[in-house]
Amino acid sequence: MHYAYPFLRREAAREHRTRRSSCRVAGRYRHRPRSGSAMTGAVRCGVVGLGEIGARVAACLARHGRTPIVYDVRRSAYHGLPEVAEHATSPALVAADSDVVMLAVGDADQARAVLTGADGLLTGDRPGLVVVLLTTMPVRDVHALAALCRQHDATLLDTDITDAPTGLALAVGGPDEAVRAIAPILDDVAASVVHCGPVGTATVIRLARTMIRHVTQSAVHEARSLATAAGISDEHLVQALTGGDTDPLRLLKAQTTADTATTERLDRVTDRARDDLAAVQDFAGDLGLEVPLTDITRAKVGEVYAGTVAAPPPRDRDVRGRAMMDRVYGPGFGARIPATGNSPLTEDIVTHLFADVWARGHLTVRDRRLLVLGITATLGRTDLLDVQLHGALANNEFTPAQLDEIPLLVSSYAGVGNATLCNAAVRTALTPATRLASAVTGA
Repeated sequence: MHYAYPFLRREAAREHRTRRSSCRVAGRYRHRPRSGSAMTGAVRCGVVGLGEIGARVAACLARHGRTPIVYDVRRSAYHGLPEVAEHATSPALVAADSDVVMLAVGDADQARAVLTGADGLLTGDRPGLVVVLLTTMPVRDVHALAALCRQHDATLLDTDITDAPTGLALAVGGPDEAVRAIAPILDDVAASVVHCGPVGTATVIRLARTMIRHVTQSAVHEARSLATAAGISDEHLVQALTGGDTDPLRLLKAQTTADTATTERLDRVTDRARDDLAAVQDFAGDLGLEVPLTDITRAKVGEVYAGTVAAPPPRDRDVRGRAMMDRVYGPGFGARIPATGNSPLTEDIVTHLFADVWARGHLTVRDRRLLVLGITATLGRTDLLDVQLHGALANNEFTPAQLDEIPLLVSSYAGVGNATLCNAAVRTALTPATRLASAVTGA
C-alpha cells in the first residue's frame, strides 16, 4: 500500500503488531497495556511553544505514551513538565525527530519565524512533516503559512482548541488525508475532535465562537445596564432569567435545525421581535443609555428569524449595485432602475456608488446612513433626506425617537435653517401613512 505520509507505514505496522497481541473479549478486541518501549515505530510528535496550551498538549501526549520532543525559547518552560524529558535546542531539531509538530506560539509572526527562521521547522529535509497550528491568527495568515509549508513538502493544519467538560475539544482544518493520518495523536490530545474542512476552516470556527462569546457578553452587559438603571438588582435579574430562553448555544441550534416557518408565522415573530427591541431602545433612550447591539439587531432581526445566512456580495457590479440598493432603500428598489438605456450618471450610481462604496465592509448600512443623513441635512436637500429616511424606516434602522434626535444635532452644527428642513423631512417620514408605505414598498 502507498502511504503519502511516511510515518503511516510505521503506524500501520505497529497497529498490526498490536492486533496480534490483543486478547479477544466479548467478541471485540481490547488492547493489552503497552509500555513506552512498545511504542517504537509509532507516529513521533513534537511540540514547539510551551505556554498554557502547548504545555497541556505535551502533557496529554506524554500521558498517552507518546512522549514528545519539545522546544521553547524560555528554558524555564520545561520546569513544569517533568513527564517530558526530551528537550530540543531548536525547532529544526524538533522537526528532525518528529512526524507531527504541534506549534503553539504567540502570533502569526512568531509562527512564521519558527517555520522559516534560522533552525526553523522547515529548514531541514523533512518531507511529509505535518504541522498542527495551535495559535490564534487571521485567516489570511493561516493560508499564507499553509502555502509556506507546501513549498517545503509539509502540510499545515489549523485548529480551534477549547476546554470542554470532558477535556480539550479540538476543531481541525486541513486535507482529509493529513487529518486521518494523525488522528491517533489528535485523539490523544483532545476528548473530542471535529474535522471542519480545508485548512483555515478551524480558524473560522474560532472566529464564530469568539463572536458568540463576546457579542453575547456585550448583549448581557446591555441588558444588565438596562435592568440596573431601572433599579433591578443583579440577584433578581439572574434569578428571573435562569432556565429561560436566552442560552446562546440553544439559540444557535434552533437557528440551524428548525423547520422552515410559514411566512405568516415568520412575519408575526419578526414583528414582535422588532416591537420588543424598539421598546428596549426607547426605554434605554429615556434613561440616557446606549444600546448599540440592540440598534443593530433590530435592523437585522428579519434575517435572524428567517435563518438567512449572509453571503458575500455578487461579483457582477450591476447585480451587486442593485442588490445593495435593495439593502439601503428596501426590497425592490434596485428593480426600478431600467436594465438598459440608463444615463452615464445612473450607471455610475448603480455600478460605483452602490456596488463599490455602499457595498464595502467595515461600516454597516446604518453607519453609512447616519453619515449621509448628516451631509444631506447640511446641504438642505429635503428630497434626498426623504429617500434616506424612507429607507431607514423600511429597514427598521431607527425608532421615531432616534430620528427625532437628528435635527437637534444638525441645528448645532449646520444651523437652525437646515435643522428646520431636516425636522420637516423627519416629521413627514414619521406620519403613519408614510411609515406604512415605507414598510410595504421600501420607497
